[in-house]
Amino acid sequence: MAETGLTAPRQPDSTRISGEHWTVENVQRHFKEKRDDLYSRYRLVKNPEEKQKVIRDMQRVNLDARKYRGVIPPITATSLLQEEINSGNTVPRS
Repeated sequence: MAETGLTAPRQPDSTRISGEHWTVENVQRHFKEKRDDLYSRYRLVKNPEEKQKVIRDMQRVNLDARKYRGVIPPITATSLLQEEINSGNTVPRS
């Protein structure tokens, strides 16, 4: 079979950038859902064992989020306090 010299059309730069933008939005949405779930679980903690489990899960999410440094903020004591202020709920302290 003879080669025709034809190649597949290149994807325009704007389309590639748009695709990257959606990827970032999807990653942000994914981590926001995880963060919101963990904040809710933290507010509902009833004993120290449950609190430790939620904190371990927060640490795992933070490890996953490290890949996206600058895009995904980590869960910190400050972010827990800010969530408490924003939600109007009391975060358990020990």
